[in-house]
Order: sequence, then C-alpha cells, then structure tokens
Amino acid sequence: MEDGNEGRWTTANLRRRIHGNIDTEAWQGEGISPLNKVILWIVLASVVSSILDSEPLIRNAVPGLFLAINLLFAVLFTLEYGLRFWVIGENPRYRGLRGKIIYAVRPFCLLDIIAILALWADIIFAVPGFYGVVLRLARLLRVVSLARQSKWAMAIGLLHRSLIARRYELALSALLALAVLLGSATALFLVEGETQPAAFGSIPRALWWAMATLTTVGYGDVYPV
Repeated sequence: MEDGNEGRWTTANLRRRIHGNIDTEAWQGEGISPLNKVILWIVLASVVSSILDSEPLIRNAVPGLFLAINLLFAVLFTLEYGLRFWVIGENPRYRGLRGKIIYAVRPFCLLDIIAILALWADIIFAVPGFYGVVLRLARLLRVVSLARQSKWAMAIGLLHRSLIARRYELALSALLALAVLLGSATALFLVEGETQPAAFGSIPRALWWAMATLTTVGYGDVYPV
C-alpha cells in the first residue's frame, strides 16, 4: 500500500526531495541533477564576474555593479550551503550532529564556507577582494566534482588513467625540462653574472631569463649582452 504522506508537501518530504537533487550520491537520474546544473551555472557566472571585476576599466565604467553582483552571489551561495547542510542528514553517512560535523569539515565544504565568508567580508567590511577572487576561482573545483557525475565522467576517468599509466614518462620529461632550465640559468650566471648582476647575479635570478626564453619567445626585458 502506498504511503498517504508520500505525495504531501511535508517538511520531511521536501528535505528528501531536495537531498535527492543536491547530493550527487543520492541523484538517481543520469548526469547532473537539474538543481546542481543551476548551481554549476551560478559558480561559472561567479568566476566570470570575478575575472571581469579584476579589470579596472570595466569596474570603473560601471561603479557599484560588481558590489550588487557580489551581494547576489553571496546570498545565493549562503542559501545553497545552508540547504546542503540542512538536507545532508538524509545521507546515512552524515546523520546526526556528528555526521553533519564530519560533512562540514570535508575539503570542498571548508573551501565553500571560506569563499562565502571572504565574499561577505569584501561586501560588508570592504576587505580587499584579492583573496576572495582567488577563492571564488578555486570553486571551479566544485565544477569538476559535479562533472564527475555527468557525461564527462568517462573522459575524466580516461584522462586520469592516462596520466597514471604515463606517470614515469611525464616525470622524466619534467626532470629533463628542469635540468635544461637549471643548466641554462647556470651558464648565464657564469657568463653574465658580473656584467649584469641585477638580472644574472645569481642562478635564481637567471632562471627568469631561462624560463622566458625556453618556454616562450622571450619578453625582452632581460637578455645577455
């Protein structure tokens, strides 16, 4: 017999429905749940906003706009975190006070709460937003965690297996690149160190020229004479 309370909008049913959509482990459908898709787009929009906010020309052209946008994102992220914390008890692993504490100290949850607090501090106390921007960009990791439940999961798994299978070759390539950089920097230190002590007076200083020259076409600010 079907439970008569199953279709009613009780608090327990609402919590269960939200948990089924917001917790990737509880979602029964394919890919990402509709609610998590909305959260994913909000995170991406926040990252785009942070990038644009770092450009003085854009920020000065529309004064006050990014403050309003940041306030909107702060409210949305706070509500989303509170919602997840409210429904997480539906997951057997996080039931009770102890379970919620275990959930709250997970790396992704700690990153979320720190990013939210930094965003509110930027809005309320006018704290310089550099660290808040970095933390909001770090929320891209949340996109990766959600993507693991989507059609990208196979591609992510394939990339992970490829990196593991070729880890020795990749490590050797990195060591060879480091050896070339150190060799070049050492050579320029010996040849140019006395002539240009500001640029090549030590191996760490000469490393800038080595990296700029060997990885790009060079910036032209430092060059041997």
